[in-house]
Amino acid sequence: MRTLQKNFHEAALPIQIMATFAKKKPTHMRILEFIRRHKYILTIAAFAFILLFGNNRIAVNRDLKRQIKEKEKVIEQERAKIDSVELQIEQLQQDPVMQEEYVRNRYHLKKPNEDIFHISRSSATDQKKRKP
Repeated sequence: MRTLQKNFHEAALPIQIMATFAKKKPTHMRILEFIRRHKYILTIAAFAFILLFGNNRIAVNRDLKRQIKEKEKVIEQERAKIDSVELQIEQLQQDPVMQEEYVRNRYHLKKPNEDIFHISRSSATDQKKRKP
């Protein structure tokens, strides 16, 4: 009896193997089925990959926004300088005393019977360096 059971199990084994091969789907069908089952997870993973490693990744965008803020601050500083220069120009055009002061400072002019002492910062620092 044992030999019959043993032979029966041995004979059934190839049938089971053949049944598993018969049930096995082609590779492309299994891949499509996997994609259908896990489409939401795959979609989220694809978006995460794009955000982290794509050309428009989060780190690059953050750096670009920081650079934009810095440039805007520089623009505001330059606008403030422009406004102060425009105010000086307006004052120079309207006030003759300001014109005279500007010309005297810029071109080192003087009135008759007037002595001007010009002290430059570079010569003062040179003298400090020479006195050890």
